[in-house]
Amino acid sequence: MRWMAWLGVVASTSAFSCSSADLERDQGSAVFPASDPPPPPVEGPPQATALGSSPISADATSLLPAVSLEEFGQVVSTAMGHYRLSYRSNVQPIPMNEIFGLEVWVTDADGNTLTDQDVNLRIDADMPAHRHGMNTRPEVVFQEDGTFLVDGMLFHMPGAWEIYFDLERSGRVERGVVGVDL
Repeated sequence: MRWMAWLGVVASTSAFSCSSADLERDQGSAVFPASDPPPPPVEGPPQATALGSSPISADATSLLPAVSLEEFGQVVSTAMGHYRLSYRSNVQPIPMNEIFGLEVWVTDADGNTLTDQDVNLRIDADMPAHRHGMNTRPEVVFQEDGTFLVDGMLFHMPGAWEIYFDLERSGRVERGVVGVDL
């Protein structure tokens, strides 16, 4: 396991892969079934929107900031290596017992940005040593700038947490896992 300092906490990364059916059988976490319908498609030309600002024009090839995944945030690969994602918290460091959000950028192995039309992203977090997860169910919303915004994350106690990034495409789910110590 590789350890990294990120946002004032110690984080580790690992990953695994499984099918949607495997995740649906998991009784220990609040994972949405793969049968949940994807969000409705966005109609019209893409609009790039910086957080807290008004939309600006963009064509389909100019989604996301002109930075690398590493510059955007913490990078995680899924177990099979089909996806890479970069995430960052809207609060630094990640707080204890306070709601926070994440901004997530998803690419395929070749570095092509993926949208909600390509993959379904689900986020959850657990404390494996305590055998429980968060007291909230995070909501994931795709933004027109090419990122996914996650709202409703809550680490309600100190200790070792794991954030699960589940990417589902064509009935297959790959998971990226990030360890966070509070």
